[in-house]
Amino acid sequence: MVDTLPVGTDVCKYCAELIPFEGNGSLNISHHATLWDLLKSSKSCLVCEFLLGDWTHVPGLEKSRGSYEMDFGNAKLSVKVKEIRKLDNGLTWASVTTEVNVGAPVDGITYVISFAITTCDKRKDSNLEVTTAASLPIWRSRISSTSDRITTLQSWLSDCEANHEFCRQHKLSDGKLPKRLIDVGAIDECSVKLTTPDILSNGDFRYATLSYCWGQTNYRTTLENEIQHREQIPLEALPKTVRDAISLTRHLNIPFLWVDALCIVQDDHEEWRGEAANMQNIYSGSVLTIAATDAKDCSLGFLPSASTTSSSQVTSQRIAKLLDVRCEGKDLGLLVRLQRYDADKSVNQSVLNTRGWVLQEMVLSTRTVHCMNSEIYWECKSACHTETGLSSNRLIKDNCSLPKLLNALDNPQGRTNYTWWKWVESYSTRKFSFEQDRLPALAGVLRHYQDHTDDIPVLGLWKRTFAQDMMWMSLERPQKLDHPPTVLRNIPSWSWLSCTSTIQYDFWGPNRLDETYNSHEEDHTTLVDWNVVWTEQPFTSDVNSTELILEGPVEEFVLNIATRGAMNNPTYLDVNNEEVDFKESHFPWRCSGQFDDRIRMTPTKYLCLLLHSRVFTNDGRTSETFLILEPAGNNYKRIGIANFRGKSLNFDVSKRQTLSLV
Repeated sequence: MVDTLPVGTDVCKYCAELIPFEGNGSLNISHHATLWDLLKSSKSCLVCEFLLGDWTHVPGLEKSRGSYEMDFGNAKLSVKVKEIRKLDNGLTWASVTTEVNVGAPVDGITYVISFAITTCDKRKDSNLEVTTAASLPIWRSRISSTSDRITTLQSWLSDCEANHEFCRQHKLSDGKLPKRLIDVGAIDECSVKLTTPDILSNGDFRYATLSYCWGQTNYRTTLENEIQHREQIPLEALPKTVRDAISLTRHLNIPFLWVDALCIVQDDHEEWRGEAANMQNIYSGSVLTIAATDAKDCSLGFLPSASTTSSSQVTSQRIAKLLDVRCEGKDLGLLVRLQRYDADKSVNQSVLNTRGWVLQEMVLSTRTVHCMNSEIYWECKSACHTETGLSSNRLIKDNCSLPKLLNALDNPQGRTNYTWWKWVESYSTRKFSFEQDRLPALAGVLRHYQDHTDDIPVLGLWKRTFAQDMMWMSLERPQKLDHPPTVLRNIPSWSWLSCTSTIQYDFWGPNRLDETYNSHEEDHTTLVDWNVVWTEQPFTSDVNSTELILEGPVEEFVLNIATRGAMNNPTYLDVNNEEVDFKESHFPWRCSGQFDDRIRMTPTKYLCLLLHSRVFTNDGRTSETFLILEPAGNNYKRIGIANFRGKSLNFDVSKRQTLSLV
């Protein structure tokens, strides 16, 4: 069993000065000078032990130890505080990194490990009362109990429903209800049953939704057992994740629960497509989405129990250390919670968030509770909360796992476009059991974005921001063999849906939300006409054909991947067979880019279409992002994307051409 009580411990003088955190972050902290010093201190200081981390889990570091055995112990160590947040409830949170340089100062390798450290002031005030945070259950035990989690969740839900006007704005009509719901019944009942909206038309149809990994074991509704499920489903027949969701829904006084495996007849193809098209309404209309964040299989469940807190089920990286710290025997008056990841990053890196369907479940839900092994984490459209007492207002600054769309009046186009890009970037990293689900799993998110922006979708891109939306780039270098093609039919080269790897938008651009930079920006390509023909309903069927007409500045350049720049990502490109001077710079190229299909080392003349340019006002630097095109019959197809940087522009914007892309 994992010991869950706070551990009373002495910390070294460096860690005693490290906590509590002061300032605003971006600080280099005086600490042990070398990895060897940290290793020695870790024998008696549990904070040092945590900062040391488990280097065997850091990619490449174990090999480095073998290569630099003589230098490993003397590797230079630095501890940095990246961000500090102080709250009125007695909490201080900080993002901390340890950086270790292994090998020679110039040719060595630096490894960085990030941590989240939260301190809680446990001292009593003049009224002999502890701080608000110190009274929370999570500060009495490193893993809170199921009953404590339920109580915490009840308070979060009650507060949101009563006080968050923005979260109350969504409305649901009878026509938008799911086709079926699970009637969860009373807390002590041993079974549940399926019900249909027509029965609920005059009653309380509030329901929760479940987001989870199916895994190998699952109990499903089929054509054969659907009538039986309307009469009774014994709880003992259901996997633990579904049982936990039913129990939580009952305790929250929500009468119904939607679980895809039970509420959609899985072997009825027409019903499945209809409900897939209705996902926007299903998740946005639910009171709460319950996310089984750390359960890789629906048989594991997500509420704490003896089995889920055993050392075999919970790794030290996922569960916090909870310390009651002293220095030289003196009580510092602080509880310290050490975590490899903060709650938001734990959600992002969880097993659940590797799944493709889950993106729309997170984006569309008004409220989500992430049920992790370490704690529960609340996200609604207005706020985020952790069990430790940390809270943030999403209407002021959105630091949660996935950005959400706010009211149209509160969303400048740049912010809204950025939100779509973040969704797609996340989507491109996710896995599907069936690759053909990539389109249906996007349908609800697409309709949600369309409703909020009144924009027109063009196969994963948008009419209003089309030139910028074409600035997607694969983050994987092409291999000598062609990338495996997408199984999706008739997807054109200009859509990111044609790419089977992780993508990033506007790779060469500054942070679009950073107000400190100043540049003159301009889109240069115009969407003239387009047409997407589907075999049946958009995004829940195959693409039949596409047509795209663009107009913009074009130039011909001879391009190839530079031999000495081929290992960079993106690769550096030689332009017009120009010679580059390595005496002035280790990276003398003026162009970098990524070919979509294969490594292209042979200098070849390509037609290039300018999408977007920037001229930075502080120093006059220029940046031009453009598509690399190749003839395809009477049309062109995209084969890559690249960027010029320098002190002058490379495209004549008056030399424009109308092109058809496939």
